[in-house]
Amino acid sequence: MARALEYPVLACLWNLAWAFAFVLSLYVWKYDSKMTAELRDQPYVVWQRFTSVSIVTTCFVLLTPLELPLLGFPHSIARNLIGALVGLVICMILYLGPLTYQVLDPEAEILTLPPINVLSFRNIIFASIVEEISFRSCMIPIMLHAGFSSTAAIFLTPVFFGLAHVHHIMNDNGDVISFEMGSKSFFIKKVYLQAIVQGIYTTVFGSISSYLFIHTGTILAPILAHSFCNFMGLPPTDFFDHPRRTRTFRARRYTNLSAHFSP
Repeated sequence: MARALEYPVLACLWNLAWAFAFVLSLYVWKYDSKMTAELRDQPYVVWQRFTSVSIVTTCFVLLTPLELPLLGFPHSIARNLIGALVGLVICMILYLGPLTYQVLDPEAEILTLPPINVLSFRNIIFASIVEEISFRSCMIPIMLHAGFSSTAAIFLTPVFFGLAHVHHIMNDNGDVISFEMGSKSFFIKKVYLQAIVQGIYTTVFGSISSYLFIHTGTILAPILAHSFCNFMGLPPTDFFDHPRRTRTFRARRYTNLSAHFSP
């Protein structure tokens, strides 16, 4: 098997097949009604999908014909810890704007902890683990084994990750969004727009995650980065026009300086 996957085309087909299997595992369960966002968030549906996705991810790891250290599971504890720290710090830099906004305006509540329930566990912890293991740990080494360069793997592998998120287009509830250009109005289904945005966003993040995996050598780096990004969500942009941002910064700066010179 390992020798067969030395061919670039077969390596791509192998990864594409597993991406399809990952998505298909979400739809092996039968329900009385069509899958919607509301049904998807029902606890019993979430636990069913936990089961099927976990089985597929485990099979992917076991059937990938490479040694565990190459899959991002190094034996060195120090390497794992350093890699995890690097992944978290890099993602915090990407969110430097929102994080600074939170410091300048504590009332913004950007870093509000989510409720402890099965949905937050799915979004922040479980999804980060199984997706990074499947789409980074198992796919990138196969691409490198087939002769792809690190740069090619960083930009090509996330395409499978992005395509795996387009399946949400099947959860259509009929909502429509309208756009106006001049005197003409255009309409697009909300689910289509969400699928496009999510596909692009996950592909871009996949490149960052792939870079972390390749340069740290541990799957913990992209897992923590993924988890942090899911916790933060899409970066807000309203802080650019926040009326208090300059005033708050100046007030805090002078307050801190006065503290240094107080007796």
